[in-house]
Amino acid sequence: MQKVIVPDSVSSRYVDMRIDKYLNTARLRLQYGGEESQARLAAAARADLEFETPVAIESASAFGSSTQGFVYYYRYFAFAVLAMIMMGVSSIMMAFNKPDLYRRNLCAPIPARSMSLQLAAGHGVFALGCWALLVSASSALYGKSLLSSGLMWLYCLNSLAFT
Repeated sequence: MQKVIVPDSVSSRYVDMRIDKYLNTARLRLQYGGEESQARLAAAARADLEFETPVAIESASAFGSSTQGFVYYYRYFAFAVLAMIMMGVSSIMMAFNKPDLYRRNLCAPIPARSMSLQLAAGHGVFALGCWALLVSASSALYGKSLLSSGLMWLYCLNSLAFT
């Protein structure tokens, strides 16, 4: 078998895919179907490949256009909130783990467990503050279109679950 194609073109990829599909179908027929003659094997492989399945690709989602700005905003929301929380919590932990402050906290009449729980609660409040800041920014940027879509509360709950 010989083929003449233009290198790195879409049509050559399509031809290669069709040839591979035909050869794989023939190989499966030979391996599992028990076809003995080449003519019957080729006819069976061609018959298997004649079936086509109609595929319809819809360009818009069920709730409207998926290219609205707030959709992209909330797709990347998780990255922004994660970066904000990591930067804030790491800065707080670096400040609390400085030797002088750390020793002073150890001398305090508060148990270490209570201090750790207070620090964790502070981190939680900081994370909620970051989330609220980014949600309010989305409301400021995309207020009318976000509210009219009816998806604002779903996006807010989804982003809160990540936070």
